[in-house]
Amino acid sequence: SIAVRHILARTFLKKKNYAKAIDNYTRMIGLLKENFSVDDTLTNQYDLSGCYSDLGDAYGACERYRDAIRAYLDGKDAVTSLTDQRDNQAKCARMNFKLSNAYFMVQEYEEALGHLEQLKAVLSDGIVTPFKDFELGDMFYNIGFIYHQQKKFPQARVMLQKALEYRANAYGEDSEQVLTTHIALGHCSVEECEYDDAYDHYSTAYHSSKRVHGYRESTT
Repeated sequence: SIAVRHILARTFLKKKNYAKAIDNYTRMIGLLKENFSVDDTLTNQYDLSGCYSDLGDAYGACERYRDAIRAYLDGKDAVTSLTDQRDNQAKCARMNFKLSNAYFMVQEYEEALGHLEQLKAVLSDGIVTPFKDFELGDMFYNIGFIYHQQKKFPQARVMLQKALEYRANAYGEDSEQVLTTHIALGHCSVEECEYDDAYDHYSTAYHSSKRVHGYRESTT
């Protein structure tokens, strides 16, 4: 039954048995689509968009990013059936976030950036979304990375600076994520001939790495 498939799918996903999670989510979604209309109360009860989202997560954990993208796109379509506009926007924001990450992993940066821009627009409207600092840090880092690839260095620096703030809050000042962001900001500063800024970022990354890994200055 649908209820049993739902329980099995969620259980396997939590246990990181992704193959069985994918199988049960796929079967469950098939049953929902076969037996109920999109706006049916039972479909809403089992949160069709959420099932697609979880299915995409399972595909992503298996590095099947193309399949994940298809699942997230189907989930985004399912969100439009929600009657609660605020819930609709919040779920669309979450789906755009996941789509941007999946497109980023397959190096389709224009698609990734498009979904990130949609997400930024929703966030600027003050819509409450369940995003945590590490997620927002990754989002701004990815935007900065894409802008850097496009040689839009001023825009890249703005996004990476935002990423730095969120990542420092989420991971700590000496984390690998913050170190990587400082290095990326250093690269952008070099491209803009802002050598003092570049030195500051590289120096911060270097001293952070020394604290974490205990490097010693060479005496030779």
